[in-house]
Amino acid sequence: MPHPSDPPLRPLEIDEKAHLAARSISLYRGPTSPNAQACVQNVLALLTSELDTQRQRKLGQKAQERLLHEVGTLLAGLLHRSLSGVPVLANKRPSAALWKENKAKGLIGFRAFWGKMEALIRLGLVMEREAMRFEDPRRTSGIGGKAVALMATPALLDLARQHGCTQQTRSVDWRLIKQPDPPRGKQAPVKDAVVFHDFPDLWRGRVKKGAKITLATQAHACITLLSWSA
Repeated sequence: MPHPSDPPLRPLEIDEKAHLAARSISLYRGPTSPNAQACVQNVLALLTSELDTQRQRKLGQKAQERLLHEVGTLLAGLLHRSLSGVPVLANKRPSAALWKENKAKGLIGFRAFWGKMEALIRLGLVMEREAMRFEDPRRTSGIGGKAVALMATPALLDLARQHGCTQQTRSVDWRLIKQPDPPRGKQAPVKDAVVFHDFPDLWRGRVKKGAKITLATQAHACITLLSWSA
């Protein structure tokens, strides 16, 4: 019987409409609840068995810790969206902006991401849809595109649900553990730098006692004070 918190649809493949609506995977999230951490440990056990068949030797302690962190990051970005029935995007080009940004931020890299993601696909825990190109009149070239779409399969969603990770708890289970940069073209708001309390009445318009003065007004204030003191 479907769980009340399941997405309304649990597709076995990603359709074109869902692919077009998908956004890039966030690798700033992590497993931030005991339920999410238990889910990651379960998936890690399955993944380790799959990866060990391709390795020449066992992982050391530090490598195991790094693997746990990377799998937790990957699952957090994937399940935070998949639990709402929405896929995520990830480029298969190492030169893509996503991987350049991740490298600069010290996040999971291209090879580490796809090595683990492809193992999850082989295990039947993740489904993918190839990158697509389409006509886009908004672009100069007239051509738009979407990177590879990824989404948790019903098997992975069932596994997450068994650990208590649902659509309704995803904001608790898979929180941001690092803050991404603000979108391009937008700047973070600049807070008022100084509060003047007894400011002299030296220009048109009286500044009230205790009023906050922004950076632009602060520069005006400095020039006015210099003129006044001279």
